[in-house]
Amino acid sequence: MSHKAQVIIIGSGIVGCAAAYHLTQFGWKDVLLIDKGELFENDGSTSHAPGGVVPLSHNKLMTQFGVYTADLIASLEHFRSDRNTYNLGGQLEMAISEARWQDLIRLHGSSKAYGCESHLLTPQETQEKLPLLAAEQIVGSLFVPKGMIVKGADVSAALARDAEATGGARFVGHTAMTDIEVKNGQVTAVLTNNPDMPRIACEQVLLCANIWAPALTEKLGVALPLMAFEHQYSITEPLAKLANFDRSDKDQEVTYPTARELDSAMYFRQHWDAYGIGSYWHKPHMVRPRDVKKTAMHPFTPEDFFGEPWDQAQRLMPALRGAEFETQFNGMFAFSVD
Repeated sequence: MSHKAQVIIIGSGIVGCAAAYHLTQFGWKDVLLIDKGELFENDGSTSHAPGGVVPLSHNKLMTQFGVYTADLIASLEHFRSDRNTYNLGGQLEMAISEARWQDLIRLHGSSKAYGCESHLLTPQETQEKLPLLAAEQIVGSLFVPKGMIVKGADVSAALARDAEATGGARFVGHTAMTDIEVKNGQVTAVLTNNPDMPRIACEQVLLCANIWAPALTEKLGVALPLMAFEHQYSITEPLAKLANFDRSDKDQEVTYPTARELDSAMYFRQHWDAYGIGSYWHKPHMVRPRDVKKTAMHPFTPEDFFGEPWDQAQRLMPALRGAEFETQFNGMFAFSVD
């Protein structure tokens, strides 16, 4: 049996599913997305990402992307009945230095020009939104109402659901690309390890494979300027200060805004009665394309966290003092080489 598609998308993370969704919105009728593993909840970065959507930046185009993304996600029907696909809690950008505070004042001005709502807050006003915060540790903050926390795999699945509903897209898991046929400089087919679809004729291929993409493009003699780097994420055991939050209640997963403290390259988000801590405050851990294995998760490196990053987290949020951790890992995603 022959298989064909106008375009084959490789990778069912947030990028691949968003691409399929938008192509069908533009009227494409023959889109096929394949992934080497399970669809949506899989080995890639989307599945383990903490899920922060950051609408506002100093760059106008990036802000427009961010606002569009937040509005699109908020328009989706939740994918599951037992968990929210997105949580509309807002985002706090916190300043621990006068220099960062001045930067947030400038960012607030940019937000007015870019059409993204924001509010400058005093330390006390910040603490009212995030009671776990030690107000005396910050100079002030910028609150962005459109900030949100999402479950990335469920956003991908919701986008795929809506793309399939148009009749213009198909999604197939456990189908790894093994090669791409090219004749006279034109893609003609994708070869896979799926015995039911060993060769899929196509006109175009869209590679949305994140950290695996550079190794895949080598087959075509294309050097893709991306490199995988590790990023640390930790989730505490339940905290006494959050004992009133019920893990069986999906609406209690995230009630406080996401908080970012950029001078220390750290961020914080709620997980019901626990807290997540993301840290870039560590030496770079680069993973070359040929060294990327099956999953985008690596073992946690405690020497990068227990010290200044953990001390700073406990200063900002005293409720974290003495906390144990139920989950810690180094997650990978792709950065441009510049």
